[in-house]
Amino acid sequence: MSNSHPSIVPYQVFQTKDDFIMIGAGNQKQFKIFCETIGKVELMHDERFKTNSDRVQNRKELIKILKEIFQQHTTEHWLSVFEKCSSTIPFSPINNIHKTFQHPQIVARRMIQEVDHPKAGKIKLTG
Repeated sequence: MSNSHPSIVPYQVFQTKDDFIMIGAGNQKQFKIFCETIGKVELMHDERFKTNSDRVQNRKELIKILKEIFQQHTTEHWLSVFEKCSSTIPFSPINNIHKTFQHPQIVARRMIQEVDHPKAGKIKLTG
């Protein structure tokens, strides 16, 4: 199932216009807020997606719809959209190594240290 949750839909990584984002809607309240947030309230009224059991059974159809929606905008767009419900819906960008090491928390906590190596000179290591 790759990065999908076997018994919760949607709960997986989605490709955006320029990158990837992880989104989860683990219960009915979260799915309602998720649908409202992405501007697709009709999904929560669709008989195929009314309950999580329905969504699991009709996973392929729902994920196809959601993939098309997420690919319309950039990851930054979706992050700003989901920020308003960040206490309810789990979401996160998928960071590559470069983005990970530039993340504000990594920088603030000084988790990358530059040290002198006896042969290689100055090198960067995780702190």
